[in-house]
Amino acid sequence: MPDERSFGERPADERTFDVTPTGAELPRGQNPYAAPTTELGVPLARQNPEDDFAIWRYNNKLILRRGYELPDVCVRTNTLQDLRRKTRAASWTPSWALLFVLLGCLPFLIVFILTTKREKIRFSITERENRRRLNAILMGWFIGGAGLVLVILLMSTAIANTVNQPGTGMVRTI
Repeated sequence: MPDERSFGERPADERTFDVTPTGAELPRGQNPYAAPTTELGVPLARQNPEDDFAIWRYNNKLILRRGYELPDVCVRTNTLQDLRRKTRAASWTPSWALLFVLLGCLPFLIVFILTTKREKIRFSITERENRRRLNAILMGWFIGGAGLVLVILLMSTAIANTVNQPGTGMVRTI
């Protein structure tokens, strides 16, 4: 005879663990799809910007209300050890301001200056992630500089090879 229980019910003698789709066991009542939290249990991302929260995620962006400081948790690794507090200036302009480019540079410049908003953002990052970030910035500058030097060398070599060639119009004078 089939079991008369409704779908999803368990007898009292079964385990008090839920099994996730990946096979991991979680204590009963813990949501495997919940937003990540800090070690203190504070959610890092809010699902609804209409809530009374000052921070939430929208697609791949972190949205903050003006004047809000991020908690003392690394923004990259979500850890609490070896933190360094940083302040960065951010500015943004509404996308509709780009339409004024069609009217000319001066109207665009005026609208751009009047509609640009500025804010200082305070956040925490671990020493390790800060070093990785600085190394990536230095590597970018190095590769960009090396590329610029390479372009200049190739252009000067090309110009030197075309001098005194028939039909180029370039004559080297001594």
